[in-house]
Amino acid sequence: MSKCLLLIAKSIFYTSKIFNVQLSHFTVQKIPFQMFFNSKKIFPTLFLLFILQISNAQIVNVEDRRVRLKDSITTTGFVDLGLNIYKNDKNLTTARASAQLESVRGKHLFLLLLGYNFVKGEGQNFLNDGFTHFRHNYEINNHFIWEAFTQAQYNERTKVRFRGLVGTGGRVKIRLSDVQRFYIGVAYMFERNVFNDVTTTQNDFRMSSYLSYNVKISSNAKIVHTTYFQPVFENWNNNRVSSEVSFLMGITKKLVFKVTANISYDNDPRLPETIPDLVYSWTNGLRWDF
Repeated sequence: MSKCLLLIAKSIFYTSKIFNVQLSHFTVQKIPFQMFFNSKKIFPTLFLLFILQISNAQIVNVEDRRVRLKDSITTTGFVDLGLNIYKNDKNLTTARASAQLESVRGKHLFLLLLGYNFVKGEGQNFLNDGFTHFRHNYEINNHFIWEAFTQAQYNERTKVRFRGLVGTGGRVKIRLSDVQRFYIGVAYMFERNVFNDVTTTQNDFRMSSYLSYNVKISSNAKIVHTTYFQPVFENWNNNRVSSEVSFLMGITKKLVFKVTANISYDNDPRLPETIPDLVYSWTNGLRWDF
């Protein structure tokens, strides 16, 4: 276990060099490190790491949520619910809920995402966040899609009481081969942020751009990598960067195993000092599709 944690820490350290930040900026929900080495707490801690969801990131990534549908009229999605309570010499309570609904009507695609996470232990909340994301795509041709989206979210650990946004833009698909695809998206969006313990509200117009690479490595497994860049139009030095890579493997036609690593950096100078500018997560989970 200790060797595994050391390997992950080294990976995070070298990733931080890319963003030119210090490890002191990192936050992993401040889980007491000694929990990993106490036999009475190992299982609850591992379970806590297992259920961490991607909604903890500053930017909600929808790229690995998209499915390529061949039918002109189709509806698909999934629902995931969980509640767990552990008691030994400490209490640990975890709750999670996520859902996705995707509907295709001719050239129109509608995507709805919902997520909620709550983890409490040793008298403090390790996680308390949620989001709602809705997106509409219109396929102009086989290579170009126009999309509009809106989103609302909160995150207690990063002091975000409310973040709402709405935007629209284009998406280009580049087919490299039968198993590789590359996507480029650029959108114009309005974002409103309300933080805890801060009286001012931030209203920004941002560019939301992303690069996404999708490769199918076998008949039931694929890798999806996406990097977002969201600068404020008035000051491009004020930007937000998020990078995520996911490995998805189908266990059955309906059951999917997923591993995701995500890192997000926000260098907005207006952020209160209590808000971490760098957030990262490593998640593992199972998903049931319908």
